[in-house]
Amino acid sequence: MDAGAEHDFHTEIGRLTGELGLTAEITGPWPPYSFTSVEFADA
Repeated sequence: MDAGAEHDFHTEIGRLTGELGLTAEITGPWPPYSFTSVEFADA
């Protein structure tokens, strides 16, 4: 992502959260599926 697009993204998130009365925390980048856990059943 280029710096201009990143700035636009943050600006839009700020606008939306302010408009909707929400908060947002932007973290990452995260590897795909780093937020899941996988458990395999015994076969």
